[in-house]
Amino acid sequence: MAYLFIFFAAVCAASVNFCLRKNLESQKSAAGYLALYFIFSFLVSLLLRSEFDWASFSWTLCSTGILAGSLNLLMMFLMAKALKVGPSSLTFAFQNSASVFPALLLFLLFGSQFGFHLNAFLILGSLCLVAGLFLSIRKDFKTTSSKTWLLLALTIFLLQGTILSIFQWRVLLQQYPAESHFLIPFSCSPREDEWFMPGFFWIPALAQTLIFFSVEKRWFSKKELFLGTVGGAFNAGSTFCLLLATKIADDHSRSLLFPLFAILVIFLCNLWGKRLYKEPIDWKGTALCLGGVLIAAWR
Repeated sequence: MAYLFIFFAAVCAASVNFCLRKNLESQKSAAGYLALYFIFSFLVSLLLRSEFDWASFSWTLCSTGILAGSLNLLMMFLMAKALKVGPSSLTFAFQNSASVFPALLLFLLFGSQFGFHLNAFLILGSLCLVAGLFLSIRKDFKTTSSKTWLLLALTIFLLQGTILSIFQWRVLLQQYPAESHFLIPFSCSPREDEWFMPGFFWIPALAQTLIFFSVEKRWFSKKELFLGTVGGAFNAGSTFCLLLATKIADDHSRSLLFPLFAILVIFLCNLWGKRLYKEPIDWKGTALCLGGVLIAAWR
């Protein structure tokens, strides 16, 4: 069931990327789109809660979401800078490569007793995943020599990996409340966990809206209103499915969720890119990525 939610999350994420692409066709700046994108992500995240029970409100989980959301806002800002000084395909490859980061980091921090396992197949599969991502954009990689871009790309990798790790870490607060570990200092209930996603979108929505109106000093265009609303709804849906997948996944599948999500997003974006924009697809790189996931799944 967790894999099914990962599929839905990937479909929503690929739709978000398509909305951003369509917006950039008519707007020089993505500021207006991103403001609406975060606003409606926040509003839809509230609607996706099972019930509006303020008695279950948790500052702890909401604050954890705010921390992850602040990192997400910073990552989006750095993404914009990286796209100005380096190749877009390689920039996105670094971001998607971070899907292998949580499995390694959480294993080092918590170990197998908390459900995080590491073996030769997972390591080999992760290496194939990263190799496949870079094989898909190897032409761009050969043409870039920007030290500034490389620093930005590595920072994006670390930020995205940290955000995904926080997604999985919060599950430990519910599943292992009685275990002794300094990184599990408190516990929470599933009802309290519902406040993580609104917190995740609140700060980016507020900050990006203030940035848009203070810098561009205009109202949203009709296209921004439509694409930002749709993109925000898809983004909330993608995040909701990702969070739910991490909650219901068993120990065997937990380390594969984000790598599988990254591959599906790349694959789906390749499909609409080829069909609508006649962009070439490196099927060898895509196949290597998918093979990496299958290897990592082998036990």
